[in-house]
Amino acid sequence: IAWLSALALLAVGLSVLVCSGLPDTKPLRDPAWVQQRFKLTEWTPLEQVGLLAVRAILLSEDDTFYHNHGVRMDQLGPAAWEDLLALRYKRGASSLTQQVVKNAFLGDQKSMLRKLRELWLAHRASARVPKQRLLEDYLNLAEWGPHRERGIAFAARYCFGKTPAQLDAKDGALLSWLLPDPRHRALWIRRGQLPEKARRHIALLLGRLQDEGSLDEATAAALAAQPFAFERHPGPPLAPDTEDEDDE
Repeated sequence: IAWLSALALLAVGLSVLVCSGLPDTKPLRDPAWVQQRFKLTEWTPLEQVGLLAVRAILLSEDDTFYHNHGVRMDQLGPAAWEDLLALRYKRGASSLTQQVVKNAFLGDQKSMLRKLRELWLAHRASARVPKQRLLEDYLNLAEWGPHRERGIAFAARYCFGKTPAQLDAKDGALLSWLLPDPRHRALWIRRGQLPEKARRHIALLLGRLQDEGSLDEATAAALAAQPFAFERHPGPPLAPDTEDEDDE
């Protein structure tokens, strides 16, 4: 009985520590608030982004987005186990909503307390902010450039010379490959090159889009065969240490 009481007190104390001073997530409903908070010079409404590009990004980043409650339960257990074995915060397993609240409220510092606060905020945001609004926030807050440039409008312009509305499924697949490490991976775009693991990532997503019926076989094949515009005029080869070390 005594140890159960101690465990209950510990749980209460941990809840107070995690939830104390957490911000309200309702402002995420307002694009003007998000834009002003991050001093963004441009904002792209969700309906002005190519539908298949958005779908490719979702399949890569959080294919449970429209069904989860802000947290990817399928990834939370394995991530927690990996962190426990490493005795430190190592693996994020973040949902798209978690990435939004982390960007908006918490910053980049890695700690178990910050992760717990992120999980709580994501659950709260999922209940208070429409999914379409969270997705629009994400596309405008995500970093896609070598100098931490944010937003789908920048990404479309930098990578393809396009507007967000012109992005296709293959463009979205490439943009999703940049997301884990844009500071290094965006340099491949500048040099007109793509590493083999980027091509594997793109092929995998085009295959998934075809499997779910978003792309027909002929369209998927045509996209796969067509080079990106930046590949037609490649620059000097990148140094060996320019490529990030993350495995796909």
